[in-house]
Amino acid sequence: MKFAFRLLVPLLVTACRPAPAPPEAPVAPADTAPVEPTDPVATLEPVATPAAEPDDLAWLLTPILAEHGVPGIGAAVIDRNGVKAIGVAGQRRIDRPARLTALDRFHLGSDTKAMTAYVVGRLVDRGEINWDDTLAMLLPDTADAMHPDFRVVTVDQLLSHRAGLPANADQDAIGLDGSTPPHAQRLHVARHVLAKAPKHMPGSAFGYSNLGYIVLGAALQQRTGASWEDLIERELFAPLNITTCGFGPVSTDQSPEGNWAHEHDGKRYRPTQSDNPAYLGPAGTVHCSLSDWGRFATAMFEVQMGDRQSGVDDPTRTLRASTRQRLGTAVSQDPAYARGWMVSSRFPLGEPVLTHDGSNTVNYASIVIAPQRGLALLTVCNAGDAAAQRATVDMMLALMREYGRPHDPSDPHPLH
Repeated sequence: MKFAFRLLVPLLVTACRPAPAPPEAPVAPADTAPVEPTDPVATLEPVATPAAEPDDLAWLLTPILAEHGVPGIGAAVIDRNGVKAIGVAGQRRIDRPARLTALDRFHLGSDTKAMTAYVVGRLVDRGEINWDDTLAMLLPDTADAMHPDFRVVTVDQLLSHRAGLPANADQDAIGLDGSTPPHAQRLHVARHVLAKAPKHMPGSAFGYSNLGYIVLGAALQQRTGASWEDLIERELFAPLNITTCGFGPVSTDQSPEGNWAHEHDGKRYRPTQSDNPAYLGPAGTVHCSLSDWGRFATAMFEVQMGDRQSGVDDPTRTLRASTRQRLGTAVSQDPAYARGWMVSSRFPLGEPVLTHDGSNTVNYASIVIAPQRGLALLTVCNAGDAAAQRATVDMMLALMREYGRPHDPSDPHPLH
């Protein structure tokens, strides 16, 4: 299965028709770290239980489900107090009556990349890795067999899709043994692709690459001695109290009770347990409940004084402010891609946003974060075809209309 990456930004921009976009914020050069804020370490509060029950979004999602005819959809609105609104509509599996619930897990596709970038940030903050560490340094056993142009590729270039790698691996050419553990498959793929000449000179251009994140995952494994799966559990899921995330398909014949992916055969949807190869993990195999995905989203909010635990910083749980800023600072401008995130000033949310979407062709997910105000909008679908993409766009537009208007202190009746 080909790993699909699509961007909702152009579709959302066209549909929203916002006022002319403000100028893009100045971007730090790729080789220059953002200026360290006065407060050096950002502390993430646990997502608090709201005083009131979250809004139920079923009323908003049900007509979107009916219009597009997809099996199931879900959405959530996250703010600094936790889950503000959440809801689902439709079926877990199109051929069975069980309905989706707000606790169900959804496949995130390429939205996993921001999680891999977060793990890198944690390792950088502890001095275990540096942004400018090269592949020759991180994969010393492979360095002699690398194409010379790849030896100087840096962690930062891999994160920002500027390493010169193609989008995907030729699975027939790499000759993987399916019984090999994912971490070993990852290293095998890295050695195979790095032995060949780059698609373009590293550092010279943006080229969206799942392979870049696979190679990065292999490099992190070699540096730390832990698999990418163990790293993301240790550096992201555990510190943020995330308990529902996992890897690969949510439901299979061996574990059939949850939310299923769906393929479209040209006439109808069919449930499927297919997914991309496990070695693709760092580029896009995480699945998660909406509320736990929201916990990760809050880690990208800019920290305010009210978010702190009695003013005490806790670097064991989150990122330094400068690291979080770097992850969200665009390196390229066409598209404006940072490190695991797109950056856009064209959404009607009152500030530049971080956004990404992803699909393994049988699921779809999209996220938009307004980090300054502390707002995240999440949308998911358990199919990945064009109708699923349109449903995801419509859900995001609806969330923006209902929850996205910037706060105006002069407005006596602000929308939500």
